[in-house]
Amino acid sequence: MQELLKYTPENHSDYENLQMALEKMNSVVALVNQSSREAGNLQQILDVEESLVNAKVPYFTVPCPLSPSIARLLVRY
Repeated sequence: MQELLKYTPENHSDYENLQMALEKMNSVVALVNQSSREAGNLQQILDVEESLVNAKVPYFTVPCPLSPSIARLLVRY
């Protein structure tokens, strides 16, 4: 699209429409790239969570000082 716009004279009847189409395409590409990055980050978080859940290490719980009804999980290395 950019190459088409590059070779289209500015006084051509389609020039403005080509410019708008290129801007829209760039916006969509940016949104897709951002969504892809977010999905990759989420997958990394899920992988870490899974590795922690499946870890075979000793642990114990202690009450949380801010809220005694909540227990914190302490993992020993």
